[in-house]
Amino acid sequence: MKKLKERYEQYGLGFIPRTLKSILRRFGFLRETLLYFEKDLNSKDIEKRLSKYNYSDVRLLSLKDFDNCDYLDDNKKVLYKKRLESGDYTVFGIFKDQQLVYYSWISFKYLGLPFGFSTDVPLSKDEALLEDSFCHPNYRGNGYHAKVNVLRLKTILQKGKKKVIAIVLKGNTPAIKVQQKSGFKLKKKFILIKIGSKTNIKKVSVND
Repeated sequence: MKKLKERYEQYGLGFIPRTLKSILRRFGFLRETLLYFEKDLNSKDIEKRLSKYNYSDVRLLSLKDFDNCDYLDDNKKVLYKKRLESGDYTVFGIFKDQQLVYYSWISFKYLGLPFGFSTDVPLSKDEALLEDSFCHPNYRGNGYHAKVNVLRLKTILQKGKKKVIAIVLKGNTPAIKVQQKSGFKLKKKFILIKIGSKTNIKKVSVND
């Protein structure tokens, strides 16, 4: 019941098809649509957005910061260890009462897709990817994602990048709204299909 409540808070009535899709994945069938957003970076725009927030509770994370996250499974911890050791990723987090309640990643090298779709597609030298954000259910609705999103944009600009990519699962209305409010534009869609061991990725362009 707790997971269903969390799905409803994130997807609204869309939690019903999300739950059905989760069940189908257990039987080896997946069909998901990802929305591909882009934003050209501008220092004045970012500084204006930064001025709206207090970042005293946000910090760069290390692997040790994930040690006490009982909501992370072993596979996630292995992945995060690999990311941080590679030097190609940065992750910001927020702690409340000594508990990590929010974190959000930047990839400076690869375009990653969820649901086990391995792409290993290198980003261009001018691009970075916003990915893998999580907020503890008890702390949702506090605007953490919107706040850290802008900090990630600043970090990417400081790395000399000119463009940012964000990939959001269709139906994840809160995440979509954050990217749109941050100035991102929808450019295309990825349709991921998996039947047993066979996978397919279809790209669909979207008119501005």
